[in-house]
Amino acid sequence: TGGSLTWSCETFAQNPNANALRWGTLYNFRFDSNRPPQDEFAVIGFFKTGVPIMAAIQGPQHRP
Repeated sequence: TGGSLTWSCETFAQNPNANALRWGTLYNFRFDSNRPPQDEFAVIGFFKTGVPIMAAIQGPQHRP
């Protein structure tokens, strides 16, 4: 519901040892959808520093 998928952890300021995505580690994210894929954009934020970036992805189609 709400038209978005979100994965997040505490910020670095809240917890420097939070379970952020780190170099050299493997993560798996999944979800079930009853909608076909379509071209979308994802916003990728950074744990310590940096400006969020956008990346082209395949995501579930929005409801008509």
